[in-house]
Amino acid sequence: MGIPSTPSTVLRDFYAEEFARIEREFRASSNGRMATQGRAALLDRVILDLSREFLAPEPSDLKKLCLVALGGYGRRELFPHSDVDLMFLWEDASAQSRYREGAQAISRALWDLRLRVSPAHRFLGECEKFQRDNPEFNISVLDSRYLGGDREVFERLRNTALPRMIDAALSDLLTDLSELTRQRHKKEGDTIFHLEPNLKNSPGGLRDYHVAWWVGLISKMQRERTWATPEDIWPAKARRDIEAAFDFLAAARCFLHYRQGRDDNALSYELQAAAAARGIGVENGRALDPADWMRIYFRHARAVYALCGQLLDETLPAPATLRNKLGRKSRESHSGFSGAGARLDVVEPAGLREPQRLLDVFRYVAEHGDKLSRDAEDQIREALPGIFDSGATVPALWSNIREILLAAHAAEALRAMHSSGLLVRLFPEFGAIDSLVVRDYYHHYTVDAHSFMAIENIHRLREPEKNWERPFANLFSELEEPELLFLSLLFHDVGKGMSCEDHVAGSLEAIEKVFARLDLKQEQADTVRFLIRDHLAMSASLLRRDIFDPGTIRVFAEQVGSPERLKLLCLFTYADIRAVNPEALTPWKAESLWQLYVLTAN
Repeated sequence: MGIPSTPSTVLRDFYAEEFARIEREFRASSNGRMATQGRAALLDRVILDLSREFLAPEPSDLKKLCLVALGGYGRRELFPHSDVDLMFLWEDASAQSRYREGAQAISRALWDLRLRVSPAHRFLGECEKFQRDNPEFNISVLDSRYLGGDREVFERLRNTALPRMIDAALSDLLTDLSELTRQRHKKEGDTIFHLEPNLKNSPGGLRDYHVAWWVGLISKMQRERTWATPEDIWPAKARRDIEAAFDFLAAARCFLHYRQGRDDNALSYELQAAAAARGIGVENGRALDPADWMRIYFRHARAVYALCGQLLDETLPAPATLRNKLGRKSRESHSGFSGAGARLDVVEPAGLREPQRLLDVFRYVAEHGDKLSRDAEDQIREALPGIFDSGATVPALWSNIREILLAAHAAEALRAMHSSGLLVRLFPEFGAIDSLVVRDYYHHYTVDAHSFMAIENIHRLREPEKNWERPFANLFSELEEPELLFLSLLFHDVGKGMSCEDHVAGSLEAIEKVFARLDLKQEQADTVRFLIRDHLAMSASLLRRDIFDPGTIRVFAEQVGSPERLKLLCLFTYADIRAVNPEALTPWKAESLWQLYVLTAN
């Protein structure tokens, strides 16, 4: 059925009715993919009808002009209140002169519909050139889709101009994608585990899904001079997970747009509860606890984030530092690796079936900070079931874990171990806090992410950046057994995922099971128990007691018991508070913590 060619009020009514219909269908199904495709199809009809009014009675009659959908509109992923990226593509100046006024009239009509339209006007020849000052256009045009007009012009865009641009500017395109992604991740805190994430821009969100898509498009065109399909882009082993993640994220983003009435992608606590109550992205109409719904979100985000990072790194040239390390002839463990772009491949995957070789891989990551390739992670996941049972005793486990914890990039290695499934296989107790959400306005991260971040906070003291960090850095250098601090930080909150009222009691129960697999001395185990049992003691003193009262200091000193434990507890408190949210450890609070340490030490 066509759209009546009548004044703008009728067109506005038509658009509003169809928009409402798509929203009703979404409310009934929670199918975000269908809703975005439906809105794209609606805009196709509107734009083609406007082209009949302002350009030519039939779009196919247009000569040397093509109407092209770009970006999300080009992919048919047009969210309810997203921008509409539309390009008027001229073959030459004569076409521009003939159709310019009509193109401008179409844009005005779309604005009159209160649509956020971003019209681009380009000559075909311009699309062959990489636009250094407009990386967003270089990327959005990769998703170009024919709407109407001279199809031959569109075919020349897709089959000649864009392949030439990609071929000539391959490195620049990938570098721009990488840099834009890095900047966006940094702005969002460089973690997927924000408790109020942005569904579009946060790490692991829809933009990361699209970055992975664009890397695949560019790579396929560069290798084979042809446009990729989803089957070409998504690795077979990851395809089901990545598409399930998109379906969840698309449903959640549609829900936010309809609920807020605008392009608002921030998933606040209130909106999480509303989405969970409707089972958005899971099972429409089946209510979930908001924390459980967010746990599903984080697992999807983790899959998207991992694939995005892997595909980007594997297409970029290896950094000089990685090439140098891999190029040196040596008898060290890293001789078992080769480069896969900016990531590491394992040279002999069969060796991963030996527990020691498997742990050697993550010790190397901890020492050097290099990331594993997608193939290496898949090989580890496949090898795990045949190596040892969950929670089994592994020879020399403590000596290996100790070396990982002490290395400068321990947090990166632990994240990789968790992502591959190794960490939970070694320590099933840690599985209780996998993507676990604590719903309060103080904690910004999931419990597992908080634990890794706390360990990272201590290692960053190797190179303190702020003056108030330096006393803690000096304290770290004085520790006799820093590995005990890291082990305590790793497991101090696992009780939050257990069915017990006091998470500290749960964590103490869990650490006893961990000890059964680790060859710790009795006094070492006692120190870890102390740190977990009393890890909130210094925070409580700062908040609820007068730290300058001699009685308070005397009681606290008796509770701690020794100078070494005091050092450990002070650094534990520093790392724990700083891992709660970016603003949790203010200079004033750090100074108060240090004063409490000094007063007690004296």
